[in-house]
Amino acid sequence: MITFWIVAGLMLLAALALLLRPLLVRPVLPTLRQRDANIAVYRRRLAELEVDNQAGLLDDATFAEAKVELERQLLGDLGEEGESESALRPRPARAAALGGALVVPLAAILLYLQLGSPAAVTAPQTDPALLQAQQQLAFIEQHLSDLEARVRQQPDDLEAALMLGRAYLVLQRFDAAAELYAQLEPRAGEDPVFLVDYAEALGYAQGGNLLGRPSELLQRALTVEPDSPKALWLAGIAAMQAEQPSQARRYWQTLLRVLPPDNPAAEQVRQLLQEIGPAPAAASLQVQVEVAPELAGQVPVGSTVFVLARPVDGPRTPLAVVRHPVEELPLQVVLDESMAMAPGLGLDAFTQVVVEARISRAGEAARQTGDLIGYSQPVAVAAGSVVRVVIDAVVE
Repeated sequence: MITFWIVAGLMLLAALALLLRPLLVRPVLPTLRQRDANIAVYRRRLAELEVDNQAGLLDDATFAEAKVELERQLLGDLGEEGESESALRPRPARAAALGGALVVPLAAILLYLQLGSPAAVTAPQTDPALLQAQQQLAFIEQHLSDLEARVRQQPDDLEAALMLGRAYLVLQRFDAAAELYAQLEPRAGEDPVFLVDYAEALGYAQGGNLLGRPSELLQRALTVEPDSPKALWLAGIAAMQAEQPSQARRYWQTLLRVLPPDNPAAEQVRQLLQEIGPAPAAASLQVQVEVAPELAGQVPVGSTVFVLARPVDGPRTPLAVVRHPVEELPLQVVLDESMAMAPGLGLDAFTQVVVEARISRAGEAARQTGDLIGYSQPVAVAAGSVVRVVIDAVVE
């Protein structure tokens, strides 16, 4: 293992040498005069105007005016005194080089500690790999203040801020990571990597509890990237904490399909699935839908019937949905796992659901005023459960 770290260190030094040499050494390039630069800019802008004119984005009159203005600017630039050649002569970018010398190894170490072998943290204290990992952690801690200063000085640098959050996670400063991610959420939006890291930070800050807000963030991440390995792994843990082994099985079975078969993590997932036990018979609901006699005359011709199941306790996202023409009423439909809207949000993930049947006048999935609607009582989810729903109310 020590050989790995030696080789990794040499590769890192080689990468830094390649990246930083052009920044530290004055390039041997021909001197670029300001006059030549101005002319080059003029030609490029003129070409852009001609393309816009030919494409019809600029009429002939506007094109002529823009061309005259461009020529006037060029004459003004060429007539300026005190032409400076040194302003355009490449200079050593020492500040960028110093920044690169910090960021490149820090990013590499963070990536390895996040994605590398997790066995290192549980290895014997005499394991050289563990000692090296501790040294890398010490390096991150040593330069953490520099990264924090960069984030303060460049608040718009989202990538640097995200890197700082990952550094907090690696150093187990979970409260700091959670606080930082909360500030970044409006800018990071629905980026799945950010959402998963945020969920992890909150979970650890809550003492390892992924229920509540962390689970919500994980669901958002899986909506954007259903095959995110880290999101699937954490979502499975959250499901187990919620005492929903069927839902955890669903997440981890998806994770097993995503991971390469020879990945060490895949074997760990297989062992967890064995501990959960075999999957029960596929959950399904046989739903009988009819309209109450008092509303029979209000059913719009050509409308659409939506039949869906939602958990009694859980997200509002439907677990299964079907649609049929209203002319098929009364009808019988089957809701099953194939109709799941998102990974981990199928019928087998919950013990009780409520079935809703709605007649949409506009044929829209979203509920609207004037739609006719009905609900079942809470029903236990099992293979072939029978549910009767009577549409007996009007959406107000």
